[in-house]
Amino acid sequence: MAPAAAVPQTIAQAPPPPPPPRPRPGRGVGGPPPPGPPLPPPTQATATTTTVQGTVRTLSYGPAGDANGVILDQGMEVHVPPDQAGQLNSLAPIGARIQVSGWIHTGPLGDSHVDATTITNLNNSAAMSFQTAPPPPGAPPGPADPNATGAPPPPLTPQPSPVASNLTDTTITGVVRSFNYGPAGEVIGVILDQGTVVYFPPEQAGQVIQLVQVGSRIRVRGWVRQGPAGKALLGAETITNRTTGNSISVADQPPPPPR
Repeated sequence: MAPAAAVPQTIAQAPPPPPPPRPRPGRGVGGPPPPGPPLPPPTQATATTTTVQGTVRTLSYGPAGDANGVILDQGMEVHVPPDQAGQLNSLAPIGARIQVSGWIHTGPLGDSHVDATTITNLNNSAAMSFQTAPPPPGAPPGPADPNATGAPPPPLTPQPSPVASNLTDTTITGVVRSFNYGPAGEVIGVILDQGTVVYFPPEQAGQVIQLVQVGSRIRVRGWVRQGPAGKALLGAETITNRTTGNSISVADQPPPPPR
């Protein structure tokens, strides 16, 4: 009997592995999407101009006690360049009705301020132009007014102890005629009815505004010196509302020494 023909055997082989998945656009294989380009920083809306009218309630004063603007009867602060502020006494004295054109911006507490480009005295038609640039773009308005109920007190900024020989520890009582503002619209003090300028750190403005308002009768203890034109400049240590009896202590804040 003839031998059977050999039947070829097929050896099973494993199928080749599938090709790796093609990456999606903008993704690595199995990885997170790559970071996109950085977003541009938020900015305020384009600076705008405005024209307002009002009666001058008081001048406003910079940290050294020099006039830097006026406060109108509705509470708006008008700021002018320091090198031109010396003419405010004759152009816009207390009680004058004026018209102001300029750049409007919002201060840290949400109140409005105007950097004047022109001021006109409506009583005598005298006018003056100011070399005022538009405010630079900045961060958008911050959180809600720190004066809101339940807001934590702002941190205190350490201040040096008064050492100048021209400073005198004193206590003054008066009625708040106006708040006083720095160049960026920050509240840096109050102006009393007899003309005394009271200073405190801007970080504590929220506490002071909760304690007193325009028209409040207050007692202030602190360090006083004589400023330009004989005006008293008082760096507050304690401020007391004479009507409510409430009082706060502020960081040692002597007025800056004479320039």
